[in-house]
Amino acid sequence: MENSPLTIREAFMSKTPVIASDIGGLSEMVQDGETGLLFKAGDSRDLFKKIRYFIDNPIEIERMSKKIKKVKTIEENAKEMEAIYRELILKNSSK
Repeated sequence: MENSPLTIREAFMSKTPVIASDIGGLSEMVQDGETGLLFKAGDSRDLFKKIRYFIDNPIEIERMSKKIKKVKTIEENAKEMEAIYRELILKNSSK
């Protein structure tokens, strides 16, 4: 169970909606019906329905693609996290 799956980040970087299960970080990253589709984990019939939906409604892929926001690169994310940690260290060292 990943909390920030790289595959979804990479798909979103290329403006590609995804189909993901409704568990863990997957369901937090994918907004059902907005940036992709979520299926019930372990339910192959539900997964089939989601795949079929994209096949039958290709315009939805284009619509969802437009709703995907810019994704930070790993480097951008790392720099942001480093800045947060530095700020916390400075706050704690002044106490």
